[in-house]
Amino acid sequence: GSDDRAARGGRRDGAGSRDGVGRGGKDGKRPESQRYATYRIALGKRHRVLPRQIVGALANEGGLGREDFGRIDIRGDFSLVELPAELPPGTWERLKDTRISGQPIELRLDEGARRAQSRRPS
Repeated sequence: GSDDRAARGGRRDGAGSRDGVGRGGKDGKRPESQRYATYRIALGKRHRVLPRQIVGALANEGGLGREDFGRIDIRGDFSLVELPAELPPGTWERLKDTRISGQPIELRLDEGARRAQSRRPS
């Protein structure tokens, strides 16, 4: 019960909140008011990036919470991340220079180019 939660630190969001990647997208429990846009980052499977690294870096740098993340789709040379369509003021500036494992993520809005990208041979 609630005593168990208090014994584990009492944090409502859970200590492993970084591992809750994409849950909002899978079970449909997104805030009704939250609209998502798909953003592209320049790191993918080839860079051995993990979803929790993406969430951790964007949450730390941009001040985003677990509820701000939708689906994360890691492709060969890039990843697609659902974030709020309306980012809080200043967040975009902070996120643009974010690095994961020393590599710049080059965050930008995904403009549907992924269909052409996915047909390209690896």
